[in-house]
Amino acid sequence: MDTHPPASHMMAATASRTARRGERGGGSVESFETYRAYLFGIAYRMLGSAQDAEDLVQETFLRYQATPPETIRSLKAYLTTIISRLCVD
Repeated sequence: MDTHPPASHMMAATASRTARRGERGGGSVESFETYRAYLFGIAYRMLGSAQDAEDLVQETFLRYQATPPETIRSLKAYLTTIISRLCVD
């Protein structure tokens, strides 16, 4: 049995911690969740490992949260770029 909380709960907790610290966060968890499966698919195809793909989706979320929303013109393009570059590194 998996004892880890679902990733969406972890992302919500991260966003909540960021807000409590008064840091300027990126976009909303809901906006990110729209592309979560898409990002996972890219990472999984590039890496061949579900665990590694999930780790990079989490890292993509953290980078998304650290980016001022006004600097992102296309959320899908921004997230695709981040996940792709993380997979290559």
